[in-house]
Amino acid sequence: MKRILLFMACFSVVGAGFLESETLYLRDGSALNGRFVRMAQDTVYFETSFGSVLRVHKEKVSRVDFVDGQTPAPHESRSPIHVSEEPGTLDVSFEKFELTSRITVERDREREAHERENAIELALLLGDKKVYSVIDSTTDKIVREGPETILRNDMRPRDFKVALAPGLHRCAVVLANSRASVYVERFDPAPLDKKLTLDNVDIKPGETTYIRIGLKRKSWRIGKSELFRIN
Repeated sequence: MKRILLFMACFSVVGAGFLESETLYLRDGSALNGRFVRMAQDTVYFETSFGSVLRVHKEKVSRVDFVDGQTPAPHESRSPIHVSEEPGTLDVSFEKFELTSRITVERDREREAHERENAIELALLLGDKKVYSVIDSTTDKIVREGPETILRNDMRPRDFKVALAPGLHRCAVVLANSRASVYVERFDPAPLDKKLTLDNVDIKPGETTYIRIGLKRKSWRIGKSELFRIN
């Protein structure tokens, strides 16, 4: 259960945050995970999960979600801080493509128990830290062949936005089976494991950096494909 701190009556309250941490939601649709520090006059101070403390004008903030625990007073400072510039936004979009993952289970005994376990995770890594993650565990098609059942998950990655501290970043977009270690022997032909590394992603204060990603299929290697940056 999360607590939600409203700074002004006009701040809207929508669904819960996507990670188990305090989350700062901005009006442009992006979100930043870390720790609320304080609010002073018209400025929100927020320590990010990658170590810097950002200052954001309250008019750009939608809300802050807190995990269970006491909500700090808006003026409270919980630690000495070194303030950096307000965050920028990384906007990641995908050209139309679909990834398919399949697992095979025993037809009657295992299908129901494992039907939703063929999960594909879309994640953004900043260094070695995961700053965005969403999982699709939908079974889109069931194929029965003799004593076995094939469970298929077709994923169409959705665009997303993430607030990041200004500067040059090394990021990675990952599309992989989140349960690969459990079902490693059942995947057909193999677990999804696609990673696109993005070097020198330039994030500027208050601005949006756009990245478009496509899927390149290798005709000379049947069934193989890779992610690539379009712009």
